[in-house]
Order: sequence, then C-alpha cells, then structure tokens
Amino acid sequence: YDDDAPINLGRGETTSIAELAELICEVMGYRGRLEFDASKPDGVPLKGLDSSRLHELGWKPSVALREGIEKTVEWYRSKR
Repeated sequence: YDDDAPINLGRGETTSIAELAELICEVMGYRGRLEFDASKPDGVPLKGLDSSRLHELGWKPSVALREGIEKTVEWYRSKR
C-alpha cells in the first residue's frame, strides 16, 4: 500500500467489547469473573471498520479473530 490515506485492516465483522473480553478470558484460561461498570456510559453500541478499500486491493484476511488471539497469547507466553 503506497498512499497517505489510512486504511482499515479487518475481517468486516463486528465484536462487542464484552464478547472480545470473554473470548480473551477463554483463550487465556481465565476462570475469574468479568465485571462491567453499569454506572458508566456504554459508548457506541457498535463501531465497525470499513475494510472495503483494502479488499478492493485484493487483500483478504487469513486469520479469524479467535485464531489471532490464540497466536498472540502463545507468542506472549513464549516471551515470558
């Protein structure tokens, strides 16, 4: 990519913060409880990235979210 404009890198799927946190806990083997502070604003319900420009250039994602998190955790643990 040789352009000054930013480009989004993604699969075109949306995932909530809660879903992402639960997935990370599952992959990490965390058995504790997640707590979300209901007294704080929720923020934007969904905020997806538009990766269409990247896809138009011929790039397609080859790693699913879960697999990417698993690989990241594996890498992190190997560096400890």
